[in-house]
Amino acid sequence: MFTDTPRISANISIGYGNISSIVMTLDGINVTSNSTINSSYIEYIPEVALVNGSHSVFVEVKTTMGFSDNITWAFIVNKSTIPIFLWL
Repeated sequence: MFTDTPRISANISIGYGNISSIVMTLDGINVTSNSTINSSYIEYIPEVALVNGSHSVFVEVKTTMGFSDNITWAFIVNKSTIPIFLWL
């Protein structure tokens, strides 16, 4: 990513998700209370620029039947890279 304040989001299937149980962490820090949550997604935009390097996101929501569903992914921030254009 060429931005250090990326829009981090995940879709939620509210048909089975208990929206009040959703949790989002960025690099192990709970950012749920600073996130925008509605019936179909959760979104977080860091207030402080992220440092270059790898960052991990974890999102968990409990279903209305008591089961838990989660996803984890990582992304890389690298603002020091200058895009290279090739002309043929």
